[in-house]
Amino acid sequence: MSRVKGFTLVELLVAISILGVLMSVAFASLNIGSKSLAAGISRTDHNEEIRATGDFLRRQFAELSAVTWEVGHDELLAFSGDNSEVTFVTTSPASTVGAGLMNAKLVIEGTDNGFELWYGVANYDPGDTERRELTAISKTRLISNLSSARIRYFGVAEEHGEPAWYDTWQTTAFRYPLAVQLDITRRDQTEGADRYVFRIRTGNSE
Repeated sequence: MSRVKGFTLVELLVAISILGVLMSVAFASLNIGSKSLAAGISRTDHNEEIRATGDFLRRQFAELSAVTWEVGHDELLAFSGDNSEVTFVTTSPASTVGAGLMNAKLVIEGTDNGFELWYGVANYDPGDTERRELTAISKTRLISNLSSARIRYFGVAEEHGEPAWYDTWQTTAFRYPLAVQLDITRRDQTEGADRYVFRIRTGNSE
């Protein structure tokens, strides 16, 4: 009578150990692949967010209206800005706050996770000569998770001046700027900032 051969306890433990190692490697590879896929999707979404923001702001500044505010005996540009925000008057799509003109503000806000770019609009009141604060009735976050962001302005600020870049643009400037520059750096970005320059056709008017 022949004896049936089976696995010894040592062989079984070795097989289980090898299977455990293979499963660990497989799960580690799957985990790395999942994280890479998630990171890739996040970068794609962020790139699309930035591209859409660039297109949106390009249209807003290109359609900017040449408007002045009468304050006392002075006529001031309906445009002002610094490194972190810019306020201006632009056309209003009927789908937002009604047809006509609107006050608009582009703002860089600091958060616990870096910086965010916001865009707010409010009804334009040409008779408001005392209070020019923007009360946003529609506020939209354009870009988030930025490690840095800055706004600058290019144009002729004084009547006999030369075109130059400025960190601020006052309502008392000679005319509208020719362009607005936005520099942003994403948190996962290893190289220099992305730079966007938006032309303002109004700035070319005499």
